[in-house]
Amino acid sequence: MTARPARSDIRRCGIRRWLAGATLLVTLALLSGCQPPRPAAEPARDTASETRRTPPRRASELARARQPVEARLQHVQDGDSFVVITAPGERLTVRLAGIDAPERQQPFADVSRRHLRSLLEHRPLTVLPVKTDRYGRLVAHVIATPARGASVDAGFAQIEAGLAWFFERFERDLTAPERQRYREAADTARRARRGLWQQPAPEAPWDFRARRPSSR
Repeated sequence: MTARPARSDIRRCGIRRWLAGATLLVTLALLSGCQPPRPAAEPARDTASETRRTPPRRASELARARQPVEARLQHVQDGDSFVVITAPGERLTVRLAGIDAPERQQPFADVSRRHLRSLLEHRPLTVLPVKTDRYGRLVAHVIATPARGASVDAGFAQIEAGLAWFFERFERDLTAPERQRYREAADTARRARRGLWQQPAPEAPWDFRARRPSSR
């Protein structure tokens, strides 16, 4: 009578068969070119959102530094004020030095705003800080550089088009040569009846604000 194999022998035999089967499967996978899955790639960094999270530099710091700031236009508020995004990604509200454009409730306000936008949009901007005003805006000269042609002094261009006044009250924000250029441009636009000077008696924005304090 043949002796029955012990349970331990049966268990060892089963393990050997399982190992042999696993080895065969691995060998077949390698021969067929299968490779183990690669680890998932690290998600790309959202640099745009990081830029948006950059805390804005205070306008007063820029005014004290008096260093040029490279920027691009975000949106125009009116004919002398707008918002830019600086090269480091900071949001900055700018007020053009030496000019005063019509308030929103005044005639030619929208024309002035649209003209300023045409000067600034899609162009590299150089912001030259002068000071800050009581609203916390950076008062500055702004130079727009078109793809072709000469650079444009945005404040001077607004006066030249007859869409802003020379702001004599704050003429000290300009150098002596700039004061002369701005004043002469304003006189020329007035005589030529350009822009807002087509009106019989245009009201200066500072007089309008004094009469309607809530307008600004």
